Amino acid sequence: AKIGFPFAESEFSAEGEQLALSDGEAHEKLLMHLYRRRRSFAQDAGVGQYSLQKLVGCSDEAFDFHIWYLKEKGLISYTEDGTIAITIKGVDHTISMSQVHRQEKLRISGSTTMNGGAEVNTDPPSD
Repeated sequence: AKIGFPFAESEFSAEGEQLALSDGEAHEKLLMHLYRRRRSFAQDAGVGQYSLQKLVGCSDEAFDFHIWYLKEKGLISYTEDGTIAITIKGVDHTISMSQVHRQEKLRISGSTTMNGGAEVNTDPPSD
């Protein structure tokens, strides 16, 4: 006998994985946009929902999910005038993710090169 919720096998397929990756990209795009807004207009950092939804190009339902998730994580909040702004936690998260992306790009571009079909490690020797 199976215990738990009756999930279809397809719910855990590559399509579901791609959906989660797509959600992650939308969250990063929203946070980066709100981060730039906060850096440019610290006292007026809010952005309207329509503009944000247009930025990520998603359905109303998907946008509601993105905003719910980011708000529950404490990364965004609603301003007094009803716009959405990044929080200090969101700023810290965005900076941290930017550093991770930069390190990953450096690792990918600098760690190995192709030499006659064989990969050659170009990292300095570790002690």
